[in-house]
Amino acid sequence: MRIGSFIGVPVYIGWSWLLLAAFITWTSGSTYARIYPDLGTMAYALGLTVAVGLLVSVLIHEAAHALSARAFGLRVRRIVADLMGGHTAFEGRTSPIAQGVTGLSGPLANLALAVVLYGVGFALSDGITAAVLVRLAFINVLLGIFNLLPGLPLDGGQVLMAVVWRVTGSPHRASVVAGWSGRVVAVIVVLVLVVLPIATSGRPDLILLLLAVLVAGFLWRGASHAIAVGRVRARLESRTISEVLRPVRMVPADAPISTWWEGPHQVYVITIPNDGHPIGVVRMDALESVPEEEWGSVEAMSVAAVKEGRWICEFEDEQRLEVAITSMVFHGLDTMLVTRFGQIEGIVFSADAMRDL
Repeated sequence: MRIGSFIGVPVYIGWSWLLLAAFITWTSGSTYARIYPDLGTMAYALGLTVAVGLLVSVLIHEAAHALSARAFGLRVRRIVADLMGGHTAFEGRTSPIAQGVTGLSGPLANLALAVVLYGVGFALSDGITAAVLVRLAFINVLLGIFNLLPGLPLDGGQVLMAVVWRVTGSPHRASVVAGWSGRVVAVIVVLVLVVLPIATSGRPDLILLLLAVLVAGFLWRGASHAIAVGRVRARLESRTISEVLRPVRMVPADAPISTWWEGPHQVYVITIPNDGHPIGVVRMDALESVPEEEWGSVEAMSVAAVKEGRWICEFEDEQRLEVAITSMVFHGLDTMLVTRFGQIEGIVFSADAMRDL
């Protein structure tokens, strides 16, 4: 549900946030009903106030991420609040400093907000309003401290990743390290919220157990994703274009199939007869549909897939496979003809590149 925008960035609330709001309203309302029995059902209205206060706290947290990312020249796409808190999506080339500062800004915003709320609450001294503000301050302290835990997908994991990136020079290795740290944090959450209470009281708290499952599952999934992506990108970083290049044979568009076909061991690139400019690739399924006795009369162009756009790329030096894949994704290509110093080196298919990874 889109609820507005911040610095030109759309802000959304996920439907799952309603579950979190209901949980906070119920638990906080029950507490106020016990402390202030005269309130009656109004106690749950205060609980709803706490839930809305939590939403505002999360959005302030994400707004801090957005401001930091924007300051480092990153494009912020959206801010979302949902069941597991929230996230800010941004894109662009980043650096260890940018990633560290952007990750740290959210928890620091919560801790700063907690100080303000505690100050106002203590100034009011007593009463329901003071109690609500102090409760929101405590929630913000929890948000700040929890998000500073050093493991992805938490903000502390982003900071850890920035440090490892700075030390090793590889953001991909840093992603793997921070991902494994995130898995450790997930296990610690289960130990603290499930194993420790059972060991001390002998029976689990069902609400605490549900909370532990949700949080640990969220952390484990996010950490595992970071590890998988880091490993793939590390491999991508070490591969070169030449490792997935297929050899090509240039074929004039008007040449009959029988004059150039030598088998499927190479790729046949169709060229304009007059100037030799590549315009497409022979489709094997189309060629196989032509009876062999007709190959002497059917031209190459009849079995070709014409390629449009920037499918011909010039590389002066040996380039990493990552460069080719990035270019293909950016231009929406499934095929790239690679040239070097004006000479055709070979052809790269996106399927080959992904299979190699």
